[in-house]
Amino acid sequence: YASLSSDGNLFYFCSEREMDGLKRIGFGNGDIYVSKKIGRKEWEKPKNLGAPINTEDDQVGVFIHPDGKTLFFSSKGHQGMGGYDIFITKKQEDGTWSEPKNLGYPINSIYDDRDFSMSTDGSKAWFCSNRPGGFGLTDIYEIDLSKYDLLDEGKAPELKANLSILKGKVRDSKDARGLEVTVQILDKEGKPINRIDSDENGDYFITLKGDNEYQLIVEQEGYDKFTEKVMLKKGEKEVFTLFKPITLNQVAPKE
Repeated sequence: YASLSSDGNLFYFCSEREMDGLKRIGFGNGDIYVSKKIGRKEWEKPKNLGAPINTEDDQVGVFIHPDGKTLFFSSKGHQGMGGYDIFITKKQEDGTWSEPKNLGYPINSIYDDRDFSMSTDGSKAWFCSNRPGGFGLTDIYEIDLSKYDLLDEGKAPELKANLSILKGKVRDSKDARGLEVTVQILDKEGKPINRIDSDENGDYFITLKGDNEYQLIVEQEGYDKFTEKVMLKKGEKEVFTLFKPITLNQVAPKE
């Protein structure tokens, strides 16, 4: 079970590993770990998320929402309704995680409910269950979350995530080939917000708060510095997506 944050910098996964050399790092069965990207192709050693998320029993089906702070997982070790239940926890300002909360009925049942994932706008979700009424053993179910508020529960509308999608392709201006670069993202005051690496085809993707202006900067060896402001709108009935191509010009040779 694995889930990558929308900016590609945090990789959450489940593992039954118990030891790291002579050091015990596991809680029992399946635990949730996270690894942080520290280079274009390098990752730091995974860290156990610890309590209150992991228990001596099984944690599986981890999913980090595109907001980067809402984590869903299934567990047998937390207070549940039976079998695996789906839980939600949120990353706090200090980097710790809140006490996991059972999503309750009708999402959870006395059967195994697991492998939860949610749309960017929080309007729909999907999960697996072996509850009666399906086609066989484990089936995939879709949930209408229009009456739920799992992402920003209790917050005023202006404080909600209101996520939008920024994506595009980075190309060389001469031959249009895709480029692997780091795209820096700043707010309108010039404060760094995030950074995202384009892949081997030049594609990049990130979710950001909508109805905001951002500045994109690319500084790549052999190319002129790229900088441009973009306005990322907020979707009303669906997630707003802005496709922003980035073209880099090679540095002119010195005479």
